[in-house]
Amino acid sequence: ASAEHPLTSRVFVNRVWHHLFGKGLVASVDNFGHMGRLPANQALLDHLAVHFIKNGWSVKKLIREIVLSRVYQLSSENGEQSKLDLENKLHWRQNRRRLQAEAIRDSILSVSGQLNTTVGGETIKPGTKIEYGYQFDDTRRSLYTPVFRNTPLEILTVFDFADPNLVVGERPTSSVPTQALYLMNNPFVRTQSTVAAKRLLTEELTNNTERIAYTYRKTLGRNPTPREREILLKFLEEENESEAWAQIFHSLYASLDFRFLN
Repeated sequence: ASAEHPLTSRVFVNRVWHHLFGKGLVASVDNFGHMGRLPANQALLDHLAVHFIKNGWSVKKLIREIVLSRVYQLSSENGEQSKLDLENKLHWRQNRRRLQAEAIRDSILSVSGQLNTTVGGETIKPGTKIEYGYQFDDTRRSLYTPVFRNTPLEILTVFDFADPNLVVGERPTSSVPTQALYLMNNPFVRTQSTVAAKRLLTEELTNNTERIAYTYRKTLGRNPTPREREILLKFLEEENESEAWAQIFHSLYASLDFRFLN
């Protein structure tokens, strides 16, 4: 980890960039050798690596420098430039990317108001001797969820959590039917939908139009479109209120907009 080593800071900076943008300046984050990929922007990689060392190897300062940059704050919308740079190697836009498994679970719990943000403490229940049959029933951030090699938490496995038996610098990002089926049918997701609905009905909102706007902002980070608002208002007129809102939250949890960052 010597500052004189030419690769240490570059490999680390590249991994931070990969986590923030979904793709590293060197796409092969686990391989800087001859069989790996060349940097998309060698000068930028060198610049960040040098500053990383000068700033005392501070990860916080590195992240702050990147996220406050113009390139990080760009929209992910396509434009005319896509014809010239389809893979976005020059970062003329932000990459649209799916939330990782931990963020999906934490977001579901956050919307329902059940996320336990306690910092520190034990991750595995006292008295646990074997992983088989372990009950993952806490609501702490997924950072504190035990990672067992053979019986991991199901939602993590479904959404491409890193294999704990391997070194994984870049997780795969799959899009398979089991992910949609999990969000549609899993008891955890259904329970949190019901809890979120009950929480919504305790908020000081005067009508369903306000509730719909609040729900969309809370869940998807945006306002509903006029068409979405129209459909939900009609749906709420025809169904039992608490059950209807539980189904609305459930449908939003299962939507692509919930899983992807734009």
